Amino acid sequence: MPVFVDANILVYAEDRDAGDKYVIARNLVADLWRSGEGVLSVQVLQEFFVNVTRKVPRPLGTGQALEIVEDVPDDVFAAGNPCRVIRPLTAADRPARERPGA
Repeated sequence: MPVFVDANILVYAEDRDAGDKYVIARNLVADLWRSGEGVLSVQVLQEFFVNVTRKVPRPLGTGQALEIVEDVPDDVFAAGNPCRVIRPLTAADRPARERPGA
């Protein structure tokens, strides 16, 4: 079952100053990417980029943040650091309200 990952979870997964939240988020994201269940939106990637380059105690450089989010095409499952395409999205990955005939 697809699990939508919020930008805050991604930020905690990169923010080493977040203490226990860093460890929990890092493990959660790694598990979701390995299982193929984690999904993201473009908005989440944009929010993540702004937050990790400007709002965390030790911001990532623009280049580092770009490596994580760049080149993510539409309609694919992508993950990792740097981000890479894992597989195309299928109808099963979309919320029921967005599926044809729903």
